[in-house]
Amino acid sequence: MRMIWWCFRRRSGTIFLQKYNRASILIPNAIRFYEKRACSLIREKYGLARGEYILYVGRISPEKGTLDLVEGYRKAKTGKKLVLVGPLDDSEYCRTVQQQAQNDPNIIMTDYLVGDLLKELYSNCGLFVLPSHTEGLSLSLLEALSIGARCLVSDIPENTVVTDIYGAAFKPEDTDDLARALERECAQEYPDAMRQQQIQYIHTNFEYDVMLDRYEEVYHHVVGDPLKAMPSTLKKGRVPAGAKA
Repeated sequence: MRMIWWCFRRRSGTIFLQKYNRASILIPNAIRFYEKRACSLIREKYGLARGEYILYVGRISPEKGTLDLVEGYRKAKTGKKLVLVGPLDDSEYCRTVQQQAQNDPNIIMTDYLVGDLLKELYSNCGLFVLPSHTEGLSLSLLEALSIGARCLVSDIPENTVVTDIYGAAFKPEDTDDLARALERECAQEYPDAMRQQQIQYIHTNFEYDVMLDRYEEVYHHVVGDPLKAMPSTLKKGRVPAGAKA
């Protein structure tokens, strides 16, 4: 937990200090957790079976690399369908992705989804892919990791600092490398022990309660309460010099 937190702080803090000459505190995104869902609604609506599809969730836009995923998928031989979840708009990019998808019966575009349908898609995907060219801290990636999905991401720091050891990566904007990665990841079993470790890793680092503690620590720091401003994991133990118990 401390290592992932340190990596986030170090990268963002260095950028902020260099540009604005100010110290900074980074509190990353957080998510709510839910139990895995059986493959029911998505089987009825889309004809999908557990483990038999690759999933993308996000905007259908250039910076998200959605077209890269479609092109990489069409080059690869995975034996799985591709499901793209995201709002459909009238942009030229989105229309291009839709045209590509219409030419392939194994590509499903669902439009915007929330609720049980989306939870089922996360719970039963064979592989979750995030092909972003640029990223902040993707909530969809956190949600996929939190449910135990095997994840493949573009090799940019904003993605790989989150996946840590629990995901594979490919060269961003390289559809040939993406195709190879899709074939490799779809051909391998994901050990259940690794899956459970991944779920625990996300619970430990990105759960709402953890981030609420971070905010509380910052507020206590601002008002000058050094003991309560200490990181939660350090509160149990000795009181630092000058701090009031």
